[in-house]
Amino acid sequence: RIGPAEFIAGTSFILAYPYPYLSFIETGSVDASLHWKSVIKKNILIEGAMAYFDRNENFKGNTEISLTEPHFRDLTNGTISGGVGNFYETKSTRASAWMHGTIFLANHQIKTGLHFEDNKLDDFYHLSPYHLTRANDSHYIKFVWNQEEIVSNKVFSCFLQDSWIASRRLRLNLGLRWDAQHLFGDDGKLAQPLNNQIQPRIGFVHQLGASGTQKLFGSIGRFYQ
Repeated sequence: RIGPAEFIAGTSFILAYPYPYLSFIETGSVDASLHWKSVIKKNILIEGAMAYFDRNENFKGNTEISLTEPHFRDLTNGTISGGVGNFYETKSTRASAWMHGTIFLANHQIKTGLHFEDNKLDDFYHLSPYHLTRANDSHYIKFVWNQEEIVSNKVFSCFLQDSWIASRRLRLNLGLRWDAQHLFGDDGKLAQPLNNQIQPRIGFVHQLGASGTQKLFGSIGRFYQ
């Protein structure tokens, strides 16, 4: 959107010409998933899924002046001129997979599973050629910022849980989960491992009064974020 004026930090700016805002923006994404479920026996359920998502966003000037001229703001007369002054290319992806197995045994429902996800960010941002601000006749501020990075993190998880009908009125839920997250830097090397995230959980549901009328429930556990 291009407007005749812009209000920034208490100053109303007027566009000398439209080149500072004539830009080209390209965005898009791809999202795909596959889910599989199978009953091996009457009391055994196996299910799994794989998913992939990527998103792209690109920005640059849409004319020769917008691409090559610095972005210039003049505080003495309240005008904006020059070009867009920056461009960037960003690509983010997420790939994940998980598998669960559930066994139904008398008063127990035992479930276990494995999870994995891989998140990546490829980011290229340049203030090019630069941003320039004129404060007064003798004072100019030049701002240059270049950023290039390819970073990622991988998350590994597994869990085991049991939902136990201890009596006609009481159900106990017991579980244990383990997570590990590995952060990778711009050089592709492991920068920070966050291992041994052991997370026990316990909960209960107790039926009070007539069937289906009241219940008392609660849970406690450890969670990492």
